[in-house]
Amino acid sequence: MKRLTGIIITALFISCDCYRVVTGITIDKETKAPIKDVLVYNKKDKEYTNVYTDSLGDFKLADINGGILRCPPMNIVIEAEGYVIKEDTIPAGSNKIIELEKIKTN
Repeated sequence: MKRLTGIIITALFISCDCYRVVTGITIDKETKAPIKDVLVYNKKDKEYTNVYTDSLGDFKLADINGGILRCPPMNIVIEAEGYVIKEDTIPAGSNKIIELEKIKTN
């Protein structure tokens, strides 16, 4: 009986993957204008989760991740030419406005 209970509990933990989706828009912090062609990716997995924003600055990023009771938030990195690289955390299923600051030149 203990063995069967152990197998059931293990199966539950293994099968608790969730499909996470986060969306957002990238805008210039100063002008509030959308920024296109911004690289957005999951910090844990750049190679497989990278996307670029469209002409309106919109992005949609998705992956599969383990979660016992709920999907964990996604830690993302945002990179755009001429802007400071930014990291942010977005709860699964959420939409966020990401303001990017231009690199200061002297």
